Amino acid sequence: MKYILVFAIGLMCWTTAEAQVSLVEDGSVMAMIHRHKEINRSMTVSGWRVQIAAGTDRNAIMETKSKFLTDYPELDAEWTYKAPYYKLNAGAFRTKLEATELKHRIKEEFPNAYIIKDDKIKANEFLRN
Repeated sequence: MKYILVFAIGLMCWTTAEAQVSLVEDGSVMAMIHRHKEINRSMTVSGWRVQIAAGTDRNAIMETKSKFLTDYPELDAEWTYKAPYYKLNAGAFRTKLEATELKHRIKEEFPNAYIIKDDKIKANEFLRN
């Protein structure tokens, strides 16, 4: 009896079983997930940025942006235009204290930099800083 039991267990261990699983996604659930992602990407929140430069000369703003990104490649900088001024803003910070730290780091190279409030920061911008 012992030998039969050992033989049966050995036989069961020797044979391998294969199983195949198929996953069927409901199209409406996936559409809802994609819609949720798009809504989250388009949401804006209040925060702080550091304005590095402002002026009417677009080329000067572009040169300043290039110098800033060379000196601080880990940060993001974007320029905006609101007639008649071009403005170069850097970073996206949740608190004024975080923006103040950047301002103090760059004050030697960019002495005219100051902190501004921005109510149109996308939530994913905070992750880049």
